[in-house]
Amino acid sequence: GIEGLELQYDKSLRGRERTFRTSKDALGRKTFLSAAQMRPLQEGGSVELTIDSGLQYRVEQILKRSIESTQSDSGTVIVMNAETGELLVVANYPDFDPNHSFSKHYQ
Repeated sequence: GIEGLELQYDKSLRGRERTFRTSKDALGRKTFLSAAQMRPLQEGGSVELTIDSGLQYRVEQILKRSIESTQSDSGTVIVMNAETGELLVVANYPDFDPNHSFSKHYQ
């Protein structure tokens, strides 16, 4: 990942490739050495997000309608499970559009 959680946890998520030590015989063909000299494959870890996609969608729709009906410039909604700290929804309106500069919304 270039940014965000993927970048933050890249080392844990990436894992490690399997490598083999080889040598060549008299004809230049690779010969594999014993399995003991093989570095094993290590799978990467995982990160589980707590965002509830159904709730996220509904909140985004409500937020959009609310901003438009009140003629506000923007709004943010964060829904969190207070007992666990899990983030269930993080919604912003207007949405981020990489095709338009951020400053256009606030001129």
